[in-house]
Amino acid sequence: MARVLVTRAADQAEDTARRLRERGHVPLIAPLRRVERLAGGLDGAAPARIVVTSANALRDVAVPAVWLAAEVIAVGEATARAARQAGFPRVQVAGGDARSAASLLLAGGVNPDPVVFLAGTPRKRDFEAMLDAAGQPILVVEIYRMVEHAALPAAVLDELIAGSVDAVLHFSSESATTYVKALALACHPLRLAGPRHLVLSADVARPLLQAGLAASALAVAPRPTQEALLDMLGPPSR
Repeated sequence: MARVLVTRAADQAEDTARRLRERGHVPLIAPLRRVERLAGGLDGAAPARIVVTSANALRDVAVPAVWLAAEVIAVGEATARAARQAGFPRVQVAGGDARSAASLLLAGGVNPDPVVFLAGTPRKRDFEAMLDAAGQPILVVEIYRMVEHAALPAAVLDELIAGSVDAVLHFSSESATTYVKALALACHPLRLAGPRHLVLSADVARPLLQAGLAASALAVAPRPTQEALLDMLGPPSR
């Protein structure tokens, strides 16, 4: 059994916490980012294809009935689940990152009609760049904003200082960057924070390494999925 710090936005953190409990671990939730809905979004003519690279884009969103006929390309299983819960019956699931989503979208060739990308801000432009390079028209609809909250609760800081946190999960480079800021604000350097840092990809690891974390204290998931990340904690408790 491990004590695991989860710093995702609240809705996502609760899902991760549930999976941790199922595996016999103890989650500590300290959201360092929150989702803020943007006005407008899903209006106008119904698109034929929609791409979603985060479940945040479809959580608590009223989808117009005419949009539900669209085919959805979801970056991974969690995003696909959010799409189905929003009412979309036709959902294809990519391999968990922007490159796999672009590959799945372009598998049938370039379509002259724009694909609608339901996106957050701020974000990396990797997915858009891949479609631009392939000549695929894309219409970006910014539907939510991620707002940083770079402060860890006192109880979580106490556990980090005491060394009772076994692992910290990092799902994005942005949240990893915010975690580094939160420790700096608390005058607790990252290199002195003893837990293992489990990250979704090498890109997510970069802010931690740049902040001085030893490579030996970090592990990168073999696949960019939550299950692969949790698998690194060890087998479920019996």
